[in-house]
Amino acid sequence: MFELPSTRYRDGRDRPKVVRYWAMRSMGGEAAPATEVDELRWLPLSRAIEELTWDGDRQVVAALNDAV
Repeated sequence: MFELPSTRYRDGRDRPKVVRYWAMRSMGGEAAPATEVDELRWLPLSRAIEELTWDGDRQVVAALNDAV
């Protein structure tokens, strides 16, 4: 497990928000969409970067791609 770059932005109420990301390995189990997650899919990192809509997310996945 290691930390990836964080992102910073202002939320919908104009409050500052910091999101921290971590690279981890799955130990099994299932994941399900929740409040801030619309859909879950396993993708190769290169395809995940293409599917993302926010540049900050692309930078986090690119950092993961560089680390593996």
